[in-house]
Amino acid sequence: MEACIIACGRSSRLYPFTLDRPKALVPLGEQTVLAHQLSILRGWGVEKITVLHRDDHDPALVTRTLGPEDRRTVRIATAPPHWPGVYAWLCAQYTAARTPVVTLNCDLVLDPAWGGILADHASSGAALTLAATDGPGPEEGQYGRPRLLTLTGAGILTATRPPGSGPPQGAGETPLHEIGVSVVSPAAWPQLDGLPHHAEDPWADEFVPALIRSGHPVHVAVRTAPWRDVGTWYRLWLAHRDLAHARPGQQHLHPGAHIADSARIEGWAWIGPGARIGDHAVVKNSAVLAGAELAGDNSLIDGLALPGAHLAHGAHHHGTVHLSGAAPHPMPQAPHT
Repeated sequence: MEACIIACGRSSRLYPFTLDRPKALVPLGEQTVLAHQLSILRGWGVEKITVLHRDDHDPALVTRTLGPEDRRTVRIATAPPHWPGVYAWLCAQYTAARTPVVTLNCDLVLDPAWGGILADHASSGAALTLAATDGPGPEEGQYGRPRLLTLTGAGILTATRPPGSGPPQGAGETPLHEIGVSVVSPAAWPQLDGLPHHAEDPWADEFVPALIRSGHPVHVAVRTAPWRDVGTWYRLWLAHRDLAHARPGQQHLHPGAHIADSARIEGWAWIGPGARIGDHAVVKNSAVLAGAELAGDNSLIDGLALPGAHLAHGAHHHGTVHLSGAAPHPMPQAPHT
């Protein structure tokens, strides 16, 4: 089995942090999102992995983050940073594929149970399996509502439309999140290769209808949480809260962090190596990554401070934030917890 991680978008929802890196290299805990993806893919028997890289980023950005094992199995390629160009590249690359190909977005953190989708695909006999979750949850409004893929009760694609637009859904139709993971069997690629690749969303608007018209079955694997989208500041913050901890309420203080004796760490917290927390600063329900600094007498609540972030002396921030620029001050090293 092969996989292609699509990491060639503009990543504008995480600007300015992604101006010099793809979302796949955004830190999540002490690893990158890409490292999490590679680990899960290897665990489910994916033998060949391609990272489809942005054409105006240095491919060495990705290569430098790979371990020895990944460097032997991961290939770096480039494609135009727009969806029709990406899917044209996928079709040109994999039309002659002899095994199923997994495609996934670079801002998805896969759940270990995601491998069940591969088993679903194998047992279904489908040319294409689209992995989706149940319709939007209560937190979706925090980062914008996704497009919906609407299927009839018989599993046939009928339309794609934003939530709340168009006529009410008919009986038996199932609203699903925008597709972020798919498994394509060799039989599907020749059908996809002849398409014009000009739609806003080629996968849903062109490829799936073409497969259905040509008689190829399309399967939808619905999981409660097959992945975690970390493409926005809010979702990245949630991922640190939920995935960088072994249990709710846990505090992770890396021994390489620098935390003043008078600082207060409350609620859940993830303080990464090299993070600096000043005198009388308060961190509550927040993640402070390596290289981020909170100066004295300030607070970060329900927030996310990424590498290079600087919260100035006396400042207070609530909500998910990205703060840029300033040199850290010497502070005592945090105890190991």
